[in-house]
Amino acid sequence: MTAEFRITPGLKHYGCMVDFLGRGGSLDDAYKFIDELPIKPTAILWRTLLSACASHGNVELAKWVMQRIFELDDSHGGDYVILSNLGARAGRWEDVDSLRKLMIEKGGVKVPGCNSVELDNVVHGFFSGEGVNGVSTALHRALDVLVKELKLVGYVPDTSLVHHANMSDQEKEIVLRYHCEKLAIAFGLLNSPPGRTIRPFS
Repeated sequence: MTAEFRITPGLKHYGCMVDFLGRGGSLDDAYKFIDELPIKPTAILWRTLLSACASHGNVELAKWVMQRIFELDDSHGGDYVILSNLGARAGRWEDVDSLRKLMIEKGGVKVPGCNSVELDNVVHGFFSGEGVNGVSTALHRALDVLVKELKLVGYVPDTSLVHHANMSDQEKEIVLRYHCEKLAIAFGLLNSPPGRTIRPFS
């Protein structure tokens, strides 16, 4: 790159390479790439690989990556959540519990999922599991009806995406149903004329 294009690679170039390798499943190559960089890797580079480990279900490498992240920053709640969810998918509940305790000890904070929708130049925000400004009852009813109709045509909620060992499948389904993006869409449907495009954003 430097010889042919006279461009000195920077952090963004390295990040793209890690993302490219990670998406392709070449996780060990991505780890080696970061480890052998001519600059000191940042937590963001390691987090890129951590996300790839989560996507490909590689718990063991994710643990190594977390150690490298912790050497730089151990207060980012999202790191704990990614590894915790990965452990939960693998049924490693002891790891999940210890990670959650460690996150609390280190002061890491899990930022709740948030989605918004703009209607008539006003942005309405929604957090997972919540309604907004007293309209939650209508939102929940709308989502209940929508999910019921979807089930009639074959929709099956993927409760494996909810990583709580002590929750029943019915409780997990409710968590999925009132996800922030679904709340934003339901709010848009309830408050828009037919045919208007609804675009939730985070």
